[in-house]
Amino acid sequence: MKEFEMALQELIDKEDAAETEQRIVDDQKKMKDSEDRKNAESGRKKAMERLGQTQKRKADEKMNRHKKQQLEVESKKQDNFMQMMLNQQQQQQRQMQDFQALMSIQTKQQN
Repeated sequence: MKEFEMALQELIDKEDAAETEQRIVDDQKKMKDSEDRKNAESGRKKAMERLGQTQKRKADEKMNRHKKQQLEVESKKQDNFMQMMLNQQQQQQRQMQDFQALMSIQTKQQN
């Protein structure tokens, strides 16, 4: 009977060892799964940050292009206004010269 008890105890010990080993394997698998989830979440977070940065950069570039276009339009308006003012000034000078020439002729005729 003693051999039977020893064999039974040996089987119980092996079963306990197998259960302990299985728990260790399960715990390691859970830790690996948890680590994988954390890594995946970290990767998704970084991708979303890069996406956000890209979207912001594109929005900024679009805004800058729009501002540049507005500045170009304003500059063109100012150039046109300055050209118009210059043309008016030249026209007024010609009119003044014509008037002075006319006055000079009238003065000579009166003398």
